[in-house]
Amino acid sequence: MEENKVLDKTTSDNFIKFLKTNSPNKQCADCSKHSPVWVSLSFGIFLCSDCASKHRALGVAVSKVKSTLLDTWTVGDLRRLSVSGNGMIHELGDIKDIRLKYLKGEDYKRKIDLKVKQSLKQKPGLDFMERGDRKGNVIVNEVKAVPIPKFRDSEFVKEENVIKEKTEDKVKIKKENIFLIKKKDTPTVTKSDKKYEINDMPNTRLGFGSKLNK
Repeated sequence: MEENKVLDKTTSDNFIKFLKTNSPNKQCADCSKHSPVWVSLSFGIFLCSDCASKHRALGVAVSKVKSTLLDTWTVGDLRRLSVSGNGMIHELGDIKDIRLKYLKGEDYKRKIDLKVKQSLKQKPGLDFMERGDRKGNVIVNEVKAVPIPKFRDSEFVKEENVIKEKTEDKVKIKKENIFLIKKKDTPTVTKSDKKYEINDMPNTRLGFGSKLNK
């Protein structure tokens, strides 16, 4: 297989994740921040975003930077990364100035170049991607979609609907039990000349009542 062949993203992503299981690769090679997502392919090291921007400022002739999340990767890219890593970078010395440190790193890059040639002879093609006693390429597990319950299907909404229906029923029943009371021909008592007389003129009175359920 040609070294400049671009691998599918699933294969490259999973192999990079495998390389990051190596403890030194879990931190930035320059500042030790956790979970680095950038790589200096020239030096074969994992970097955080801040340090990656400093490497990019050095120019691709000094340090070629790639994103582990966004960029595509060739067989040769991953081979170079597999034979290097953050565990070797101490060979450049404990220099805090990134520019000074990596501008003098030509001998280190040549050392990685030699390791790449040895890997090509010993593990051609994709053989270098085998994981020791766990033979075979990185296994891709299928991610199953889990449906998210909708709010309208929740127990709260169902309970609210039941309460609302029951309330409406009660209002309906109450309205049906209301009736009009009309009284007629009720004699009234009037006062005339200090005497009480009964007036047979009817008074009509209206009122409301409700049936009592026995």
